[in-house]
Amino acid sequence: MLTIGDLDSQIQIQKGEATRDDMGGYVLTFSELKNEYAKVEWKDGGSEENENRVTGINYIEFTIRDEGNSDISANKFRVGFPINNSVTHVNKTQYYTVEGIRLWGGRKKWRTLICSINSNELDTYIG
Repeated sequence: MLTIGDLDSQIQIQKGEATRDDMGGYVLTFSELKNEYAKVEWKDGGSEENENRVTGINYIEFTIRDEGNSDISANKFRVGFPINNSVTHVNKTQYYTVEGIRLWGGRKKWRTLICSINSNELDTYIG
């Protein structure tokens, strides 16, 4: 049973929007939507081959309160998670793509953001 006290890590939810760049192409830019407290659960990782290149994938789930978060959907949002579990810092934060959402615990109770990051997107922070 999850309690409000289990939400002990601060995350930042960002919304992506396709904008046109100087060359006429589209690029996905993200803006801050809100900060939330979440329960963080690391899940199994794996690897996949794409264009004769093997990349590792790490999965992580962020569980937040569902209240006021009904606009969050997969593939248009990402989660910034600080390595030091405090305020989001540009040089310390990894960004995880929201791939799916699970609602559970009854009406407007909990929303789990199922996220991933591949090894090409990981930054190493040595602090």
